[in-house]
Amino acid sequence: MNHALRVLLPMFISVFFISMCEYGGSNIEVLVLEGEGMLGYVAQSLFWVGFTFGVLATPLISIMVKSATAFRICCLFYMLYTAVLIYPIGPLVYTIDFFTGFAVAVAQIITGSRVQSLSSHEEAGFNIGLYYACQMTAISASNAVLFLVLRGQTFISTQDRYDIMITLTAMGLIGVIVSVFIPRQFNDESLSESFEESSLADTQLEILREMGRTFVQPGNLLLFMTGAYLGLEAGFWMGVFGTSIGNSLELPNHEQLMGLSGIFVGLGNVSGAVFGTILSKYIRWKQTWVYSGLQLVASLVAYTGIYFLIPLDANIGPTHSAPLYTTPHADLYLSVIGFLLGVNDNMGFACMTVVFERAFSHHESYVIPFTLQFLLIGLSGSALFISSGYLPLKVQLYTLVGLSLYTALVLLVSDWLSLRRMRRRGTLATFRGTISIRGTFVDG
Repeated sequence: MNHALRVLLPMFISVFFISMCEYGGSNIEVLVLEGEGMLGYVAQSLFWVGFTFGVLATPLISIMVKSATAFRICCLFYMLYTAVLIYPIGPLVYTIDFFTGFAVAVAQIITGSRVQSLSSHEEAGFNIGLYYACQMTAISASNAVLFLVLRGQTFISTQDRYDIMITLTAMGLIGVIVSVFIPRQFNDESLSESFEESSLADTQLEILREMGRTFVQPGNLLLFMTGAYLGLEAGFWMGVFGTSIGNSLELPNHEQLMGLSGIFVGLGNVSGAVFGTILSKYIRWKQTWVYSGLQLVASLVAYTGIYFLIPLDANIGPTHSAPLYTTPHADLYLSVIGFLLGVNDNMGFACMTVVFERAFSHHESYVIPFTLQFLLIGLSGSALFISSGYLPLKVQLYTLVGLSLYTALVLLVSDWLSLRRMRRRGTLATFRGTISIRGTFVDG
């Protein structure tokens, strides 16, 4: 009997609805704001800046506020994220984007750590897989809403915007309501007890010092820099990919295709999560090779396809430029590319999780290493959106290809060194090697 699931189920349901709200909003936000004369990429870059600050603040928030209460507050910002896009007002939209990014970081780290700590070793694989499936299914569901509303349309009218944003906001409201039913057992008192005799300022200062010491240790810097790729690729499929399709005026039904490709991104993520859950049960020590191989192949094929099928200035604004390769089957090819982007995202984060657990198995806590990694993910994601308004798509693709190769190589080498160190210490036989998320939740 999965006892942890009784505590986690309301949170899982809430995560599905608030993720549907947030993912759907992020996929269309740039086009909506630019249609109103606002700076869409600036808004999404502020989201990632807020995410970065949220990562840094989460350890302190975990001490100050109960886990269930913090999650409920975060749910409100998920809902506000799409609510303000019904009637967008510049300063309000930018402010909500920043605080929603902050809330996303806090919610993901807190809820992910509770899934891990509440689950037994036998339950962890299933519960983590179910949690991730809730988020990734929400991607497909939100893009299905976009696809159905824009079906047969070639632009986003004001009425279309109302229909989409009101629907997504309603999904967020359901998530907020369900979060009220999260039981008290969800709360985590361990951090509060650890620092109960320290002031909040001293606690935060010690956390920052530990982060600095961990970051500069030999070998860690190269491993942490893989976060640059993971942040760029996550920001790319969350915003730039769909926006570029929507801006490609020469593509038939480009607005409709934006939603369709987003559905396949979600399906790719879900497929990767299911495959990873099955793989972790049968291949404990070589699974990183499979993850890295799939991530690398999926990313290279997807980025090459985007280079030829989408105009290379489409990320900057609406364009009548033709892609390098014109085909009547662009909708099929871009759907497959969306699926591969989802697989790439899932495999990259899954591989990072396994490698980090092994690389830092000698640490008392995984919170600091994962916080550092998510800090770099947030910084690179914000840099992507800041540059997307003027940096051509091909430059972004070249950067992604180079970092994809670097990430696969570094993760494999780091994992090989970690396993060799564990063999020397005699801990390899007792190390479980499951895909766990200690202290944080790994998102696409």
